[in-house]
Amino acid sequence: MAVQGIKPPVFQPKSHEMGTLSSVWREYKSELDIYFLASGQQDMPDNRKIALMLYQMGRQYQKVFENELKPSLSAE
Repeated sequence: MAVQGIKPPVFQPKSHEMGTLSSVWREYKSELDIYFLASGQQDMPDNRKIALMLYQMGRQYQKVFENELKPSLSAE
């Protein structure tokens, strides 16, 4: 059961952080894991977690996921 009033973190790296995107990603992933635990959604299916993450990240990063990451995940 989700806790009302807790919003998921938003992925909005600053332009000067783009060179260190991997560290920005790790921080965001950690915040997202904390959000799922705090909101009682840690048992949510992974595909729903990914959908929520992509929604929060916005269209620019959704395109990266669709073109770069999703094909490699499907191959596993």
